[in-house]
Amino acid sequence: MVVQAMRGQLKKKEKQVDKLLDSAVAERFCRLAERVDSLRGLRERNPGNTDSDSLTESINVVINNSISAPVAMEKLESAWRDYSLAQEKLKACPTKEQLGDLIDNRNKVRGVLAATVESFLQEAKCLPVRQRMDKLKEVSSSLTAVFGPASMEGDVGEQAFEQYYQWRTQRSRLTSSVRDGTDKALKALCTWSENVGKFFCLSAKTVVGVNDIVDGVNELLKQAEINVAKELDSPLSVGVSLASSQMSPYSLFIVHYF
Repeated sequence: MVVQAMRGQLKKKEKQVDKLLDSAVAERFCRLAERVDSLRGLRERNPGNTDSDSLTESINVVINNSISAPVAMEKLESAWRDYSLAQEKLKACPTKEQLGDLIDNRNKVRGVLAATVESFLQEAKCLPVRQRMDKLKEVSSSLTAVFGPASMEGDVGEQAFEQYYQWRTQRSRLTSSVRDGTDKALKALCTWSENVGKFFCLSAKTVVGVNDIVDGVNELLKQAEINVAKELDSPLSVGVSLASSQMSPYSLFIVHYF
């Protein structure tokens, strides 16, 4: 009697455990499905920040299509320094005997300066300044159409564009990394689901074995849950905290408002 009673209790507990396991698995899949549905909606609402993309493209134009200083600029600065020095020596000449040599030297340096200026002007004429101005006006008009007129009040750091461009690139990489992780985890779960379907289909031959649908299923489900939760919990401004301490006020203005 005692043995039968114990067997009855064991069977009852086994049924309770099976029921709890079934409920736990169902709840996990249900929660995951709900979160995946939320994530799908989030991706549809935020396929990409086209406004920020247009700003990034414009900054890229400003940074990478700038006009380099003429090669003759360095020579011109050097020639001007030599001429200024010759003039100073001439003014400070204490005796008439030295004037002749100083004047000759000044005239010689002045000739070099004149030739250097001419060379600089010829090189400057070939610079695509007009094309550059037209391109910048085009970019300005495009940005104004998207963001409205800009105010340049305050201190605009010289490296603001470069800092924003680096921040934007870093953020894009981080966002892509998070999404890729989610896609990879869900794809693995989909592959497992397909194998389950093939295994239980008795009307067709399959190479899928029991181990293919049993081994690692908990890990697949866990990884999918982790990656989906990570993407849902990641703010769109991921990366701001990494860049804020190194960015100028104007850069942060761009980051937070564009």
